Amino acid sequence: MRALCILALLGAIGYAGEQSLVFTTRVHLACPVQMSSIAQTKDIGFDSVVFRNESKKAIDVIHLNLGLISESGEEIVEKASVLVMLAPGQSKRMNVGMGRVQELTNKAHLSRRQVVQATLFVASVDFMDGTRWSGDEPSINDPLKPNDQVKPFPPK
Repeated sequence: MRALCILALLGAIGYAGEQSLVFTTRVHLACPVQMSSIAQTKDIGFDSVVFRNESKKAIDVIHLNLGLISESGEEIVEKASVLVMLAPGQSKRMNVGMGRVQELTNKAHLSRRQVVQATLFVASVDFMDGTRWSGDEPSINDPLKPNDQVKPFPPK
C-alpha cells in the first residue's frame, strides 16, 4: 500500500511539473495587417500565415517578432521579415517558418510557468511608398499605454 501511495505521489508531482507551450498571436490596434489561418507543423509553430492588408496603401514588407512570455516579461526570441507585396484589401498566404517547437520547449523549461505562450506579432510594416508603420507607436485609448496627446472632449 505504501508503494502505491508513493507512485501516486510521484505521478502527481510529474504531472504538476508538465508545461504546455501555447502558440498565439497579438495584434496592435492600429496594425495595417491582419493575420489569420495560421498553419503549424509538428516542428514549427507558425509555418504559414494568411496576411490581409487592411490599409489604403500597398505593403512591401512585414516585419514579424516572436515573443516568449515568462515571469520577467516578454523576450523576443525570433525575428523575420516577409516580402509580401500586398495591395489594399488583398490577402496572401505566406510561409514564415517561425517558432521551432524544440527550441521553444527548451526555453520554456527554464520558466516556472505552467503554460508558456509563444506570441507572433507584427513589429512593423514597410509600405511601397517608402513609409513605415511601427508597432511601437502608442495605441489610441489603450489603457496599458496612456497617450498624453489624446485630449478628452471638452465638457459641454
